[in-house]
Amino acid sequence: MQWWLLAAIVYLLFSIVVTWQYGTDFLMPLNDDTAHHIKLAENLIKYHTFSLDGLNSNSEPLLPLKPTNFLSPGYAFWLVIIFLIFKSFTPAIFIGAIIFALAIPLTYLLAREITGNNRIAF
Repeated sequence: MQWWLLAAIVYLLFSIVVTWQYGTDFLMPLNDDTAHHIKLAENLIKYHTFSLDGLNSNSEPLLPLKPTNFLSPGYAFWLVIIFLIFKSFTPAIFIGAIIFALAIPLTYLLAREITGNNRIAF
């Protein structure tokens, strides 16, 4: 048996056990965390605090906000910059797609330089 097939089977079994134990809410890819990042960005803009307070309500969060360490700040700061420039979060999607499209050939060129092989880089 190939090592990669064995690794895939072990990973699949581990995923099944974790999903059975914790449910599908445990798996981040199945959840949309956009609301989390938008609330972080809104709280950064309005209250200058990195917090998820007020995420599940339509009203303003209770002050003082409790800081969170659940999510990394990179994407939230990106959204803050986009919102301050465009006054909307929507352009972040298109700008992110453009950056990703530019990163693909650069990643290929970097991998080709490191490995010296076009097939491996591709």
